[in-house]
Amino acid sequence: MLETCIDNILSGPWRFVQLRGAPLSTTDINRGDVDLLGSPEAIDALITECFKWVKSGYCHLHVGARKFGKKVLLLYSLDGTRKLHFDLWYSLPQLVGSKTPLTFAAMESHIDYTTGCSIGRFQVDLEACIYLHHLAAKKKDFKIKHNYERLDGYIDTCHELLVLDCLKQARTTARIDEPILNETRSLILNVLDIDKTKLLNDCRKRLRGSQRLLCIMGCDGVGKTSLAQALAEKNLPRAKSFRGKRLYRSSLLYKLMVTIFRPSLEMREQLDEFFAGPIYLRACFGLFLKEITGSSAESVEIFRFR
Repeated sequence: MLETCIDNILSGPWRFVQLRGAPLSTTDINRGDVDLLGSPEAIDALITECFKWVKSGYCHLHVGARKFGKKVLLLYSLDGTRKLHFDLWYSLPQLVGSKTPLTFAAMESHIDYTTGCSIGRFQVDLEACIYLHHLAAKKKDFKIKHNYERLDGYIDTCHELLVLDCLKQARTTARIDEPILNETRSLILNVLDIDKTKLLNDCRKRLRGSQRLLCIMGCDGVGKTSLAQALAEKNLPRAKSFRGKRLYRSSLLYKLMVTIFRPSLEMREQLDEFFAGPIYLRACFGLFLKEITGSSAESVEIFRFR
């Protein structure tokens, strides 16, 4: 029944690109992992369909997520003697020397599909560049047969002279030097279709670091302030303790309301409850302002709420 599963994967409504190796077929049963790059939606759709195959009695399955950017899908025959292993990538961080991961959306325009097949391939020169970075990132041994045989296959089929030179040098020296990584990385990055808005947001995050929010809630007298100060002083050297009410009570509009009504402390709490809607919106806006004006270093804001 694994043969039926392979046919269903190849003809399904999703879109993937196979990163390397021979096209998916029945020869991959009990052979090794098949690396596919797809969108998170495509991966979820495939896994959902696999559960239907289990209910129909085609196979057993195991799904795991051992690291960020990848899900592992294992399909077993009903007697447990045969297996299909898929590494389903939605973010491929194997580009050595670059923090930009490879995603399906950024590479989709460079994928070639055959008629009626849901799994495409990159142009051979691009696939070879990605494979060189895969070997370098994983520190693969060039003495292993299928590694150097795959390099030989790319040497026979690639057209770009620069890529050919990199492949031949890696094959001859049995290692991937820095110049090879630099040249192939440039070729890969030049074809990425990166959303400019996402790129700007990533740059902003790198400049100001990551910011985490920790909220401590409780009634009066339970020790919110003491706990927040202890966390900031002892466990989190870059943490700051912040009172949540300041998100709205420091606004000019709220101060104007206090000036007009001149409430006592008890009346101020009643005022907060009466204008809960506008105050909530102002607190959200205050939280947004703190986020975009956060520290350039990694920081933790500890908010204390009643």
